[in-house]
Amino acid sequence: MKKLFFFRGFIVIATTFIFYSLVSFLYLGVLPTESNSFRNWIPNLLNTAGGYGYTLLRLNEAEKATDVDMLFIGSSQVNRGFDVRIFEKNGLEAFNLGTSAQTLFNSYYLLKEYLPTLKPEYVVLDLYWGVAKNDGIEPAIDILSNSDLDQSTLQMVLDLENGTVYNSLFAAYITRLQTPLHEIRQQKFEEFRYVSGGYTESLSTQNELDKEELADIEYQKATIHDLQLAYLQKIIRLCKSHNKKLIFVMTPVTKEYKRKVVNYSSYTSTIARIARENNIPYFDYNERKELSLISSTDFSDMNHLSQSGAEKFDKLFISDLKSSGILNHSLTIQPKQDKQPYAPL
Repeated sequence: MKKLFFFRGFIVIATTFIFYSLVSFLYLGVLPTESNSFRNWIPNLLNTAGGYGYTLLRLNEAEKATDVDMLFIGSSQVNRGFDVRIFEKNGLEAFNLGTSAQTLFNSYYLLKEYLPTLKPEYVVLDLYWGVAKNDGIEPAIDILSNSDLDQSTLQMVLDLENGTVYNSLFAAYITRLQTPLHEIRQQKFEEFRYVSGGYTESLSTQNELDKEELADIEYQKATIHDLQLAYLQKIIRLCKSHNKKLIFVMTPVTKEYKRKVVNYSSYTSTIARIARENNIPYFDYNERKELSLISSTDFSDMNHLSQSGAEKFDKLFISDLKSSGILNHSLTIQPKQDKQPYAPL
């Protein structure tokens, strides 16, 4: 009787798995990548391949890139804030590994994957509070949807212990049976363009939020999730073990947004303390009077820089690196021509 019970249970599980696989294959493997809204119809199963944020192009390039001087990592604050072309004009080969909503948890696994091949001398890590409070599920799905399903990605998924991420990993495997990663096409977005080297250039010259909307930003408290705090320490140890110079940065937001963060000083004091304890340089660009950013034109929303804002920010950051003595090698790399949008759009 007991054997019959377990046999029937096995049949039910096996049948459910086969049915789920078949449905997933039909919806994810057959439909084109442009049909993301319909592809995400299956509950607790998401796939963002080729979608918003250009993660597909960025990680595709990261697979092929080698030997850069500077690596930027973090959320969209990073991929829309550090223009690699500006750094290259100043003699620094740079790559931007920022992805949408990327948390410190996700950054750790990306660094594990790409530090050995990119071999940066400097790793610039953003500590923006807007993502430090999150659990890393959304960016994990974005990364696994747009990358080779290698050991580092699988470990990231397993460590999250989340059903939606497990299902999305399964969906990615099913999708790749029909459409391999190299055949997935990146969607186009009118307001942005991808620049080779990982940067996302904002094409808008005006903030989408007007003065009243910026004034109406709600008061909020900056916090850092315990998981993210633990992974910040793991990032510090990882960079030390690879002999990489880690730099902490607080990327700028609009002054209206910053004013609404009621415990900004407390949050940044925590970051500054961790930096001091580990002898890591730390720059807070929300506290720099030399950085004169105009909310209406130097930002595209409350926290993302426009192109004009990124140029001002990067210029000051490079100046800080030089004046503080962090850049310890002669800048002998010849300036390069402006990079063009990555081809496979």
